[in-house]
Amino acid sequence: MAHPPHGQLVKIISKADKTFNLAVRNNTPVVAPAESDDPTQMWIKDLQYGARTKDNYGSPAFALVNKATGQVLKHGKEKGHQLHLVDYHPGMLDEDILFTESEDFGEGFRTIRMASDTLLNMTLFHKEEKKSLFHHSDKASQGVKEGTPLVLDTWHENDNQLWKVFTL
Repeated sequence: MAHPPHGQLVKIISKADKTFNLAVRNNTPVVAPAESDDPTQMWIKDLQYGARTKDNYGSPAFALVNKATGQVLKHGKEKGHQLHLVDYHPGMLDEDILFTESEDFGEGFRTIRMASDTLLNMTLFHKEEKKSLFHHSDKASQGVKEGTPLVLDTWHENDNQLWKVFTL
C-alpha cells in the first residue's frame, strides 16, 4: 500500500455478541473475541468516497481498510456472497468496496450495507437451525464464535446484522 488511507481508526462491534469485533483471520474477514491491542481488529473508515457517492437514503459511502493488512473489505453482488479482502488502491473507485450505515437501531448499532444496494447488509453467517413457530433463538450469542464469516443478506431484524462502528 503506497499511501495509507486517511480516515477514522475504528473497531466494529457485533450486536449479536458485543464481546466480538470484526477482524481478519487467515486473510478472511471474520469476527474474533475483542482484544484492544489487536491491529487485525482495527479498521480505517476511509470517508473520501462519501462526498461523491451516497446510497439511495443519502448516506455517505466509505471503505473499511484493515490496519494490520492494509487490505479493504469487499462485498459481492448478491445475497449469500461472502465478504472478502482485496488490495486497497486509495482513490480508485470500485463500488464493491463501498458501504454505508443505516439509521441507529439503538445503542449506536446500525446495519452496514452495500452503498449500491441498501437491501443487502453485512451479516454474520450462521447455519439456520430448524425452528418451530414458537422457537425463540438465543439472541445473546446467535451462534457467534471466533472465525464466523460475513455474508450479504437481506434485513431479517436480527442482531447478527447490527454493528457499532466505534471510533478509537
